[in-house]
Amino acid sequence: MLRAVDYVMRGMTKKNALLKAGYSDSVASTDAVSVFGRDDVKAEIERRRKRIAMKANVDAAWIVKRLMDIANADIADLLIVDDIGNTRLDMALMTPQLRRALEGEFSLSEEGTSSVRMRVKTTDKLRALEMLGKYLDMFTDTVKVEGEISLIERLHAGRSRVSDGIISEDLD
Repeated sequence: MLRAVDYVMRGMTKKNALLKAGYSDSVASTDAVSVFGRDDVKAEIERRRKRIAMKANVDAAWIVKRLMDIANADIADLLIVDDIGNTRLDMALMTPQLRRALEGEFSLSEEGTSSVRMRVKTTDKLRALEMLGKYLDMFTDTVKVEGEISLIERLHAGRSRVSDGIISEDLD
């Protein structure tokens, strides 16, 4: 069981972790949920996750802060517009928060020159917002069902129509 937990912690699916740990295909296919649903297995996985988070000095607040940095990043904060309307990036305006939220590609523009061509963009803001919303349970779908008759009453009415032959006549 501990070997299967090792493999899950490395990113394998529960089924593949069980197979790699030596469990049979039938157990891995049908009992993965019950094996990983056991209290001792869940406790071991939680213990290891906490240990990893402690070693990395990461907690939920740290992740939320980084996601907020990405969501709030604006590349326009680095732009400077001169008197004639030309724009350029001023990297001196870079904040640590903005630096964490940027992706960049750097390449030499021409052989033999010292100039560097940069392509800078922010990381996926929408994905960061989506992850924040999920963490904060903002996207829980609730369905409000209203009506004069219950589902059971509707089913009985439908069955009555079928037994009376009303539905079959309409289909012919």
